[in-house]
Amino acid sequence: GLCIIAVVTWMGICAVRAVQQVIVRQNPTDIQDNLRARRIHTQTQLLVRTLSFFVLLFGVSSMLMTFPAVRQIGTGLLASAGLAGLAVIGGVVCATALSGYGVLASDKAVLVWGAGPLRPLPVDTPAEEAEIQLAGGTAGRVDKAYLGWRRVRLADGRSGWTRAERLLPVWGAPN
Repeated sequence: GLCIIAVVTWMGICAVRAVQQVIVRQNPTDIQDNLRARRIHTQTQLLVRTLSFFVLLFGVSSMLMTFPAVRQIGTGLLASAGLAGLAVIGGVVCATALSGYGVLASDKAVLVWGAGPLRPLPVDTPAEEAEIQLAGGTAGRVDKAYLGWRRVRLADGRSGWTRAERLLPVWGAPN
């Protein structure tokens, strides 16, 4: 019984590492723009270490459960491994979900209330002179404030100034 549990645990760790090798080969770092590949390598390495730990913990718990004298310790380890695994999975899901929000994930995210101009300077120039016309509901991030004006940076990288009262913060109370 113990040998079978040890072999299954070893095979589980080998399977996790094999998946890591496939991911690493699909994302080479020897290219000019390798930022994405390096990020994937780091994330994969962290995930492999975490999964390997849980596979090993599951194996040790299963081995302990074969002995009647220490069955409760094995059961406790297995339960704690399950809870920790759920916490890790929850964290990964939350991080993935937040990254999907883009500019709205920022604590300084705002929505523009009604259509209007985004001006190059914080002054009341005619709306026709503004280079950027915003539709109502446009999302952005406030990166500067000046005397009732806010500089808003849009998701596409463009930025400009608008009155603070035209903005609705996504997170928190209006300012």
